[in-house]
Order: sequence, then C-alpha cells, then structure tokens
Amino acid sequence: KQLTISALRIYGGTRNFADRVSWQAESHHDIQRVTRNAIIHELTQEQTKTIEKVVPWFLENMPESYFHQVSLDTRMSHIKAISAVKDADMDLHLNLQTTLPNGGQVFTFVRPGKKLGRLLDFVKHLPWNHNQEGYLALSRVKVFTSKDELMSISTFIYGEESSKDDPVETRAAETKFLIMP
Repeated sequence: KQLTISALRIYGGTRNFADRVSWQAESHHDIQRVTRNAIIHELTQEQTKTIEKVVPWFLENMPESYFHQVSLDTRMSHIKAISAVKDADMDLHLNLQTTLPNGGQVFTFVRPGKKLGRLLDFVKHLPWNHNQEGYLALSRVKVFTSKDELMSISTFIYGEESSKDDPVETRAAETKFLIMP
C-alpha cells in the first residue's frame, strides 16, 4: 500500500513544480501509466508471497488420492482460487463450476475444515433439477480433506463418466470461480 501512495506522490501527487524533478512524469497519461504499473507491481508482489505460502502447504497437506484423481490443470485451478481467497484475507468458501466439452458439469466446493454433514448440505444445494430438459445424472463424487483438516474439497460430476486415461478434469473447457460469503 505504501508503494502506491509513494508512487502517487512522486509521479504527480503534487502540483508544486518546485518539488518536481526533471525525470518525473508530467502528462496525465504518463502519471496514470506509472500509477497503474505501481499498483500492478504491488498486487503481484502480495500475491506472490501468498502463493509461496499456499503451494507448499497444499502439496504437503492434500492426501495422495487427490493427486492421483485430480488432473494437474484442475489442481492448478484449485491452488489459484485458494490463493486468491487467502490473499484477500477471506474465509475459505469457494464454489467452482466447470463446463466440460461434452456438456457435462463439475461443481467443486472448497470449505474450511472438516464438518460432519457437509456433503449432505452440498447435495441439497446443488443447482441441478432432474425435471429440467437436458438433465445430466450425477456420475461421480470426490471428497478430499487436507491432512491438517484445515480444508476440504468436494467435487460433484454430472454427465458421462470419463475413462481413467481421459480424466474428466483434463477436459474442462471453462471454469467459473464464485466466492461465497
């Protein structure tokens, strides 16, 4: 935060020309560009620090079965989403929706800790109506809890189940990240 305030002061926060130096940006366009770059740099540095904490924790604490059953692309999406929430200092409540190329749907819920009855709560609130045209049956459920029990990931897959050589996660076409209060 200090960098941004400093950048504003150095690159145009003052109108007193006696305080300006020869290399200082003078046009509004240049001032805006420098300020934008300073903000991007600051956010990138903060996110990098968070990712450097989240990745080792994630790799050390997720169960072996998670790494066997979830594709690298999906794991990376999980880590990105978890890092973003951690970076924002928010509670870990994420709902991820993935649309597969074959029209299937994957709903992933990331929650803090381990809670009895949570899976049933997810099932009750899944956004799927079996009376709807184009209904896809639930084909698979995956539930993982971190070894330290600080996080759980529950995945509900609708549509045709893929073969082991072609995991459903690697065929994801689009993922939407929703942060839940």
